[in-house]
Amino acid sequence: GHVNLELIVEKDESQPSGYRINLDILRENTRLMYEILDNAIDQNEFTLPIIEQTQKSTRKIGVGFMGLANMLFKLELSYGSEEARDFVDNLLTSWEIESDEASFSKAERFGPFPNFHLSHHSQGRPKRNAIVRTLAPTGTTGFVAQTTGGMEPEYALAYTRTTVQGTSIDLFNPVLEEKLAKYPFLRNEEERRRFHSFIQNNGNGSLQNFEINRKQESEEKFRIRQQNLAK
Repeated sequence: GHVNLELIVEKDESQPSGYRINLDILRENTRLMYEILDNAIDQNEFTLPIIEQTQKSTRKIGVGFMGLANMLFKLELSYGSEEARDFVDNLLTSWEIESDEASFSKAERFGPFPNFHLSHHSQGRPKRNAIVRTLAPTGTTGFVAQTTGGMEPEYALAYTRTTVQGTSIDLFNPVLEEKLAKYPFLRNEEERRRFHSFIQNNGNGSLQNFEINRKQESEEKFRIRQQNLAK
């Protein structure tokens, strides 16, 4: 079960990026995902008694997340920057605390996992689950949710999909589409196709080193387009 970090971002025109983080949504979604996964242990139909015994003796679950890259895109934080690392460190600290608190709270009501006294947790607060979190790549899950997978960067900002009918469709990352509207630098459909082709081929999934040409426009307009491309 994975919390979609892109969905904890809300529009806020007072911010330079146009977005801000809502930590209340992060807390709510983390608690909800925790409850779903922990309850699934008791609702599950196990194929063998030994599997049920093993699962219930530790109650290991895996609250994860996805959409980190798209969240950073929306906030206009460069994935590999120090600013982004500090921001993500603080955000995931909140995520870790909230998921642990959910396990502590449930242990108070229903007791810790049966092997608690044998675990390294035994010197601390009673905990419902031996393991609470996991970091999965969520490639397919992220695709279905139309966001980026796990904690990984987006592998390509543009790609071509082929439908079952054989039709090829050029697609941009949806957040990139939004930023292209906010910071326009492509003048027409021809430039847009060239931009898409560059990302897929020479850019290896990235728009870095893409260049625009000045044609029949003032120096000021060309400078603004260059600034928007840089953003």
